[in-house]
This record gives sequence, structure tokens and C-alpha cells, in this order.
Amino acid sequence: MKLYFPSEFGVNHYIHDFDHGEWDAKKHHYKLATELIPNIKICRIYAGLFLEDSIGPWFGFNTREKRYEAVGSPTQATSYTSIYDVAKALAILSSRPPDSLPNELQLNGDSKSFVQIANVMSEAGGGPIEVSNIDLATYKHQVLSKPSPTPERYLRFLMGEGKIDHTDAGIGNQNSLVDTDPDFGAWESINDLAWEASGTPWASSDWQPTI
Repeated sequence: MKLYFPSEFGVNHYIHDFDHGEWDAKKHHYKLATELIPNIKICRIYAGLFLEDSIGPWFGFNTREKRYEAVGSPTQATSYTSIYDVAKALAILSSRPPDSLPNELQLNGDSKSFVQIANVMSEAGGGPIEVSNIDLATYKHQVLSKPSPTPERYLRFLMGEGKIDHTDAGIGNQNSLVDTDPDFGAWESINDLAWEASGTPWASSDWQPTI
């Protein structure tokens, strides 16, 4: 039996209550793979948001302005997993018998809220950071009423809904399938990122929001 990891590695879009071209294409790909490829085990892996790319203005972390803006509660946790930890997980899972793997699994490198991330970044040299929030229902309605091809606006309200919280208190994870392996090591964390970036990740970004 062959083992196939399709290109997922982000959020679990099978729990979304809306359509979007990028995630719809992944659903279609998975459906075709199950129908057209014989004798195959497909394992879909969801890692939440990538740690290295996510603490930036596209998700409300305006480091340059020392201002974080959450959609919904700023105490709602979101999961961030390092690209390198995803790669290690894939290597470990690839060495297992295909039949021993689940059809899908979620990874949780580190899970923290806007308030917690602001505190970590401040302690790592980012200085005082203002944390605010906007109404979740209003923001979600605005996004869905004016669709865009890129996912960052959708991901912001998914963060607020807790649909990217891969903790046991959220939608859960299967970390034990990989981090019990002695070759895995420790998960990269928000704290690691903070000290590497002196508390100011993506401060030089000139990103402009999608309209």
C-alpha cells in the first residue's frame, strides 16, 4: 500500500461553514485522489498557522505600530506550528506502516492568544504592545459578503472562532503520534520566535490589506 500526504498542512477546512476557492480546490483534489488512485492510504495533516509566517499584520499583529488587533476575543488561543516541525512530523509518519495512520490528524506546535503573544513579544524586546479587538460577527459578515481570493481575512475570523485552536480544549490534536519519537525533539514555540526576532517579527513588512 502507498502512503500519500496531500497538500494540506494548514487549517482544517473541513469544519468551515463557508466556501473559498483555495480550500474548495483541496477538497476536490482529495476526492479525486480517493477515486482515482488504487491501493493508497491518504493522510491529511493540519498544522494550524505556520509559526514563522503568522505573527504579522495580515493576521492583526501590527508590530511596527506596536498594536495587535484580534477578531473576537483577544484571549482566544490559536495554534502555530513551525514549518520545520511539520517536516519532521512528515518524516516520522512516512516511516510508519500506512495502515497505522489515521485518515487525518492535527498538529499543535504552540497555542497562544493575542494577549499571551503580546506579553511574550514585550518580554523579548518588543516593548509595550496595545491589544484591542473588533466584533467577530460583524467582521465575518463583511468578509463573506465581499469574497477575496486570498485567505488571510477568512483566517482572522477563524482564529476568533477557535477553529484553529488545536489544543485539547479546542478541536484537539494528535501530537503524540510524532513527538513521542526520540528523533522529534521539542516543538518550536512562540517564545522561541519572539527571542529570535527580539520581540518584533515582521516589523519591516510593508504589507497592505486585501480589499
